[in-house]
Amino acid sequence: MASGDKGNAESTESAEGEPNAEKQEEKGYDLPVDPQERKEAEENCKKMMNLVREIYEQADKGSSLNAVLSDKALSAMRDKLKESGVPVTAPGLYANMENFESVDNFLQECVEGRSGSAVVYEIRTDGGIGRKKFLFDGTGLFVLNASAAWNDKNEPETAYVSHMRVEEWDYTEKGFLRYRLCVPGPPEVTEIVDGSCLLRVKPITAEKLREYAVFDEENDTYAWEGLIYSGHIRTYSFTVFGSVFRVTFDSHSS
Repeated sequence: MASGDKGNAESTESAEGEPNAEKQEEKGYDLPVDPQERKEAEENCKKMMNLVREIYEQADKGSSLNAVLSDKALSAMRDKLKESGVPVTAPGLYANMENFESVDNFLQECVEGRSGSAVVYEIRTDGGIGRKKFLFDGTGLFVLNASAAWNDKNEPETAYVSHMRVEEWDYTEKGFLRYRLCVPGPPEVTEIVDGSCLLRVKPITAEKLREYAVFDEENDTYAWEGLIYSGHIRTYSFTVFGSVFRVTFDSHSS
């Protein structure tokens, strides 16, 4: 996830040069990371990376500087993490989240205003692993993001750990978590940062996929569009990739 522009860090510092915690809390991004949470995120990422180490080492990475593993290797890595019982997703147009039940239960409780947390692991195309910890305090939703990658010696390293507040979110009946992260805007950054995300939690069956693939000539739409649009307060334009969707929120209410 995008973080604040480091070149403008002065905007979040006090006269003594220390971060202005109150101001940063208000902005909602680059929030302080609790040391215990950071340690847990780094250790968990390393643990998951070590579980798939053998698969990664044996996978064909090609000659490109930025390796992209085969679908077969990525699926094998996903299945390995699935065996450990953690919720996990992998690239693939219709890849389902494995062990999704705990995430679904957590989000259902969030809708009811009950606090809690849930962790989701994401296999990346380069063989690295992302970790998202969603935390709900009864009123607000936060995301603790961590990312681990393989170094030149095939050892796992933590790339970053970030903490951000969710500006708005909802959880659909069909099992999509739609949320917009707090991100920096002008004049802190010169380019617009899109904090909009969509995570598919509940699986889609092959039968449902065939149903959603039907084109409605009368309405000039595909049935799958109802997965996102139906019954909610905002509209979205989006690009689908795997079980994680990047989306752009339309500012107009439907």
